[in-house]
Amino acid sequence: FIDPMAFRFKSRLDLKVIAFCGISFLIFQLVIVLLLGNAPLFGHVHDDLEALNDVSIECGVVLFVFEPSLLGLLRDGYKLVDHHLEYPSSKPVSFAVDSSLIKNSSNVYRKIIPALVSKKFLVETIIDTTSHPYSKWPVALLARRNSATFVIRFLHDREDNSWWFGSLQSDPNFNHKLERFGVDKSNVFLDESLLAKFKSRAINLKGYDTSNIWSPKYPVEFIKEFKKSKFIECNHTRAKALEHLLEKNRNVDKLRAVHFTHKVQKLLSIVKTVFDGLGVPFWISSGTLLGYFRHCSVIPHSKDVDIGVFADDFSEGIISGLERRNIKLHLWFGESNDSLELSFLYHNLKLDVFFFYREDNIMWNGGTQVKTGKKFKYVFPPFGLCWTIFLGLKLRIPCETESYVKANYGPNWYIPVVYWDWKTSPYNVHQNGVWPLDKRKSVIRVY
Repeated sequence: FIDPMAFRFKSRLDLKVIAFCGISFLIFQLVIVLLLGNAPLFGHVHDDLEALNDVSIECGVVLFVFEPSLLGLLRDGYKLVDHHLEYPSSKPVSFAVDSSLIKNSSNVYRKIIPALVSKKFLVETIIDTTSHPYSKWPVALLARRNSATFVIRFLHDREDNSWWFGSLQSDPNFNHKLERFGVDKSNVFLDESLLAKFKSRAINLKGYDTSNIWSPKYPVEFIKEFKKSKFIECNHTRAKALEHLLEKNRNVDKLRAVHFTHKVQKLLSIVKTVFDGLGVPFWISSGTLLGYFRHCSVIPHSKDVDIGVFADDFSEGIISGLERRNIKLHLWFGESNDSLELSFLYHNLKLDVFFFYREDNIMWNGGTQVKTGKKFKYVFPPFGLCWTIFLGLKLRIPCETESYVKANYGPNWYIPVVYWDWKTSPYNVHQNGVWPLDKRKSVIRVY
């Protein structure tokens, strides 16, 4: 026999506490619903992946997994470790599709979106409102069925065996669309990007003989590249305007300019092969970067090619690798830890390799005068590295391109300079002492 009175509340305070907790919980649930648009905090992704796989088979496309957290769950045989995957609804799952398999943008609206809707996906398009060549295509689709939100990007062929996809932020209503899907903006990769085309293989989905959901063959390497894939397109509109303005004030030997541009492209192609083989990042710098930024090409009257490399990445393999390709070392200045600069010759075309040092809140590279042993220091604000397409090649540039160019050439960077003295003309040059006499032979070498 159980005495029901044993469960009496000892006081009205007990009732108030329980009532307060209950009301607080209801308010918490209401807030979550409002913030996440009725999306659960966590959801089983596998069911939605199966539905997405059905759509990809129906539309005849392959969906590449771009989501690092899912790629990290792959195991031997390309099976997902746990087919009951829990995934936070506020963090979208990234996929991509090769646009060449869809053939034209109208098929996105006639085939893919209706197929998603037929599988009970809620779908939203991210639209590029700029005048970009691919603006007729959606940048991406947002799709949610039961739990997680999928971001499906469209990959477009670009030069140098690359894929490009647009920035989600190119849609002025992007924030509103994300909020509608209950997605936290901080969890989304937003940038315009450029990726080398990669080998891939199918993911084994439980219960499916055919899977059109694929993964990069080497997920770890892909994740590293994806995180550093930000792309900056050269501003062709500005370049054309400046070119039209400058043409009035100068005479250009167009035949020489075409020939010189071809030589620069060939040299940079070889340099890219050598440095990529060594795993050493480099970027176009100085006059070559100015040509990119001002002309989207090389400066017609320039005579050399300039690249930057972080000093920490220096190795003798750079020299031997270039020399094997008939790019011969001509000048060596400085030491590996101070003002290192190397100059090479390739069929009378000079390649200057400037090594950059990190120091407090600046970055800098050095220069040395042969006759006097004087040292010079060229100071830049901190910068990261992004990708661009230059002369048909996938190359790195400083992400903060304008501030880099202005640091080097000043606020009038857009005005061509007839006479240029590397010791006095740069906007960011500073004298940096003199090499001791007993070091001159080792820090100034002519080959």
